[in-house]
Amino acid sequence: MTTRTIRPATVADAPAVGDVLAEAFDDYPWIRWAFGEERRRERLMALYRWQAGLAGAELQGTWVAEEDGQVVGAACWSRPDSAPLSAATAELLAREVPRLLGDRAAALEEAEAAGVRLRPKEPHWFLGCVGTHPQWRGRGIASALVTDGLRVLDTQSMAAVLETSDVANVRLYERLGFAVRVEWDPPGGAPHVWIMERPAQGT
Repeated sequence: MTTRTIRPATVADAPAVGDVLAEAFDDYPWIRWAFGEERRRERLMALYRWQAGLAGAELQGTWVAEEDGQVVGAACWSRPDSAPLSAATAELLAREVPRLLGDRAAALEEAEAAGVRLRPKEPHWFLGCVGTHPQWRGRGIASALVTDGLRVLDTQSMAAVLETSDVANVRLYERLGFAVRVEWDPPGGAPHVWIMERPAQGT
């Protein structure tokens, strides 16, 4: 019988988080627009290792799902109560992220900044990504990962916000209590995006 564990990520999980999320998002519309074809999987793996794996663990915003001890999924939240990153990690991200994004950095920054303006002004948790390795999809792992994050933010009576550029995900998140706040077409030819919000719940 398979044993599943959902737990907060540690910095030691960073390589596994990078591997799983790169596999999960390689064919995702936003990622294909943002990264193009050149060495996409390799660049994604490094980006998720540093941002969701290392920084996410430091900021206590990343959860991993394990099946029999193997990391098969991960979710990364930005949370307003996080302490600052360590100087070493902040320096690493400042150096490596622009290199990984290459000539797409400016377009991505413009699209993401425009999206931020459509989110709630009040403090909230933002679900940056949740992904399951393709071989493990269809087992409720993504829902379980998101649900664990929701349990924590509910103790703070915080709203939860996310963006998706896959209409199939809208139905998944609606089952978890989210509703579409706005849908729009970001600048630069980026894919259509649904911004969804789950209101703060009582403690």
